[in-house]
Amino acid sequence: MEISLGLRRIMDKILILDCTGNDWTDNHLRRLDKVDVEAIYKQVGIFLRIIRRIHYKTRIPFKHIWYGGWLERLTEYKVIIIFQSLFGNEIFGYIRNRGYDGRLICYYRDTQDMKWIREGCHADELKALRDDVELWTFDGEDAENYGMRYNPQFYFEIAGDKPHKIKYDAIFIGAAHSREKEINGIYNKLKSKCLMLNFIVQHDEKYRPKKINGINYITNNMDYEQIIHANCQSRCIVEIMNGKQQGMTVRALEALFLRCKLITNNIAIKEMDFYHPDNIFIDGVDDWDEILGWLKRPFREIPLNIRNEYLASRWLERFFINN
Repeated sequence: MEISLGLRRIMDKILILDCTGNDWTDNHLRRLDKVDVEAIYKQVGIFLRIIRRIHYKTRIPFKHIWYGGWLERLTEYKVIIIFQSLFGNEIFGYIRNRGYDGRLICYYRDTQDMKWIREGCHADELKALRDDVELWTFDGEDAENYGMRYNPQFYFEIAGDKPHKIKYDAIFIGAAHSREKEINGIYNKLKSKCLMLNFIVQHDEKYRPKKINGINYITNNMDYEQIIHANCQSRCIVEIMNGKQQGMTVRALEALFLRCKLITNNIAIKEMDFYHPDNIFIDGVDDWDEILGWLKRPFREIPLNIRNEYLASRWLERFFINN
């Protein structure tokens, strides 16, 4: 989807700062008109990463020494969008102190109750520090609770329409976090129906989940292209929300754009414009005794105008509408 001609005329050059600046999402965002994407922090080895993390846990100043080369090019951009700063909110003050007077936006792609956001870059903390930073979030409830602007998650058109051979009835790929109980619960419900499942749960070395036969536990992060490939081999994607999150996740958008069915415990999804009961099964609402019949129903195609609302180009436009 192209950015509309009217908005292109008023849209200024944009810098998006992300954690790595080089993941699947970042590389696709670079394809948008007038958009540069860079890593917030310099790429350093493991020893310096440890030193950096220690530095950010102290009150020692000069944290800007870890920022990337984008600092020298601030004057090129009229808008800077930062994806929830990884270690702390001091980055916003530093950019302003360098004389930057353009729009400075913090966009949250996680909810405010996530531990690492509470400890490092919570919206209340940022509001107390600065009144010249725009706060945006993907989560409607967070927008209401913390006085932020709402802009839902985004995705990209990807080639192919489930071109791979179907091997599984349902797939889950995600980190354990605090949702181990929910992951195990949905897995057991699906397994009791004798379905072919592919559950991959990622955890770090310090966290030891209670392992269940049939679930694949990994400590490394999967490459996102691998995740897409695996999703294309399944009839439906399983989405399990973190904490109190109600906003649309990437899993839901994967299902929408890959034309997969979705099993989710997000009750709020019923109010979203792409919801259709033939495509989305809601744990806690729908009857698990009907899951086999639901899987056999054909996928209901969602109108193009609805899907286009969740493209990255449309997400970017919303920062300029009524601003």
